[in-house]
Amino acid sequence: MQQMPSLQKSIGLFFSLFFVILFTVSCNRPESLESENSSKEPATLPTPEPTPEALIIPEPETLSERVSEPSFDVDKIIQGTIDQLFTGKLISNIPEEMKVNETERIEVRITKEISQDFTDNLQGRGKPVIEDIKFGTVTEVSLRGDKFQISPISSGPQLVGGTEYTQWSWDVTPLEAGEQILSLVVSVRIQIPSLGVNAAKNYPVEEKNIKVTINRGLSAQEFLKNNWLDLIAPIFGSSSLLGIIGWLITKGKGKKRQDTQKTKTNKDV
Repeated sequence: MQQMPSLQKSIGLFFSLFFVILFTVSCNRPESLESENSSKEPATLPTPEPTPEALIIPEPETLSERVSEPSFDVDKIIQGTIDQLFTGKLISNIPEEMKVNETERIEVRITKEISQDFTDNLQGRGKPVIEDIKFGTVTEVSLRGDKFQISPISSGPQLVGGTEYTQWSWDVTPLEAGEQILSLVVSVRIQIPSLGVNAAKNYPVEEKNIKVTINRGLSAQEFLKNNWLDLIAPIFGSSSLLGIIGWLITKGKGKKRQDTQKTKTNKDV
């Protein structure tokens, strides 16, 4: 009977410990389940293939929706190329007065920088005139005039640049008297690869009025040379002219006959 209290205590202690363990397990179970659920990745469902009715056909692209290519500002490109031309000096010696059928030498020079010999030894009577001019690496100077015979000495496109000047020369002969015009034009060769341009830009430098007078000495000679028969006929008359011509022919034949006889006599002797 004395063992009963101790047995009861042991049983009570066992059950107390059991309930404590059971309570602890029940409290920790939701956290473990949540951790297990969070560690698991959600299952991915297969994407259903679209049915033909569900396919979206894009509408045709309109012109306004297209991405336009960058356009060139042609005027701006051309003006930019012209602005890059060099600025230099031009000297010319076109005379103010000339005479018909009398040839004059006219020369033009272009340089980037004026040197000491730029104005020296210009051929021609004209007064040298210096002015500003735009030019390119390849430049041409031309002299034009309808009432003049212009014979180029050195002409055509030439390289311009460096420290030396470039020269063009012409022999110019007026053909008619009066106020005649000689035009001096500078042509610059311009190339723009982006536009496929290879053309000339003309700069009219000078349009000069030339006072052309008659060369009286040459005019008289030319007149006599071209009209001597017309001048002789009225003076002597047509019959007199024919008589003079006949007399000259007869005289020539008589002289020839005399020379023949003298030659024969000398042989006989």
